[in-house]
Amino acid sequence: MRILLVEDDPDIAAIARLALEEVGGLEVTVAADRRAGVAAARGAAPDLAVLDDMLPDGDGPGNLAALRDLPGLAGLEAVYLTANSGDRARLSGPGVRGIIEKPFDPMGLADRIRGLAGRP
Repeated sequence: MRILLVEDDPDIAAIARLALEEVGGLEVTVAADRRAGVAAARGAAPDLAVLDDMLPDGDGPGNLAALRDLPGLAGLEAVYLTANSGDRARLSGPGVRGIIEKPFDPMGLADRIRGLAGRP
């Protein structure tokens, strides 16, 4: 499974990438903000977006909308990473597979994402 991870905190991005690639065996493309995420998605053709909800240039739903505007990604599904557990209602919507609260367990991250995405 190809994952687009959009996370602006470099430490969280590094931990998540390591957990998803090395522990989970997933293919991960990392971007630090909406603009970089949209640019990376053009070449990565992700199966799933894992999006930080609070980025300097937008929120999770706005970032997902920008990704879905790209050719071939209209049906892109997402999992949100958030430090604010009170945002569940705002983050729910079509194609949103779930929310993972920060801090997350790196060793279980890939399995959690696979489970939310409905993939073994």
